[in-house]
Amino acid sequence: MLRRFLLTLLSSWIVNPLGILVAQWFGVANASVVILVLLATGACVPFQLLMNECIAATESRGQAHAGRFQIGLLLSVQAVACAATIYGLSVQRFPAPLIAVVVMLLAINTWLSYRVSLRYYRLVTQAVVSMRAAGVIGIIPGITSLLLYLLYALTTHRVPQTAAGFIVAGTVLPSLVQWRYLQTFPDGVDQAASVSTASRPRLAAGWLLASALALAALAAGSTRLREMVAHLSANHVALLLVALNSMLSLINTLTRAAFINRAGSGQQRPLGAAAMTMAIAGATAATAGWEATPLIALIATQLAVAWVIEAARRMPVSLAIRP
Repeated sequence: MLRRFLLTLLSSWIVNPLGILVAQWFGVANASVVILVLLATGACVPFQLLMNECIAATESRGQAHAGRFQIGLLLSVQAVACAATIYGLSVQRFPAPLIAVVVMLLAINTWLSYRVSLRYYRLVTQAVVSMRAAGVIGIIPGITSLLLYLLYALTTHRVPQTAAGFIVAGTVLPSLVQWRYLQTFPDGVDQAASVSTASRPRLAAGWLLASALALAALAAGSTRLREMVAHLSANHVALLLVALNSMLSLINTLTRAAFINRAGSGQQRPLGAAAMTMAIAGATAATAGWEATPLIALIATQLAVAWVIEAARRMPVSLAIRP
């Protein structure tokens, strides 16, 4: 199981930066719409991790599930937190209507990514996904984004408004293509799982909301830090943002595999200790006036996000069992 998760992750890592590299080569990577989408995506990553790494992983183990109201509440918190964070950035000034559209599409993408993860975990645990298929699943988002960025680069100087639409479409289209590919696998597992969902308890709403609010605060801080770190190299802002948006992937892949296989062996203590260590290092760097202070602080917030996700995987369930 872990090998398939890692192969999917590695495939994703290899192709994900290609779209930005193409845009950088054409000289359009630092356009306003590109930076907006990358910053907004980064602000939504903690919520996507909560949905994919906690809720979907918990459901795939047959332990508990989240109700529609809970999912809707999480997506609403994400939308509000992301919009407020992006609108409040000190350096960037993006049009409010465009922020609203991007935030709405990212909420849809988070829900769709959750459905993709839920189906993918079930297929992997049932040994339906081959190593080759795991690699294909990993590269689909990157290849889709590559095509969209290429279309953007080729049309941005001729039809700039239409070209921007390709970048905005990149917030949701990669997950949509990934979902369509997963539909080609046998769906008997999903049908069996849906029958037993009603008999499972729901995740505790209070703990779920507390996790979402904690992630909202961390997302706001990490987005501001991303902006600061990215502008340390003004000519490569988009490339840095893509790299920074991928920092949590390996940690969550390793801890997810352990969680799906068995309920114990939590990594909360190591993650918490690492986050605290980096926070102290960041405070020391700030006192010394180091340029790398925002980067150290960003690593600390990313580790804190991983700690919240790991803690949320073990949240209690509601005593009331509802259909």
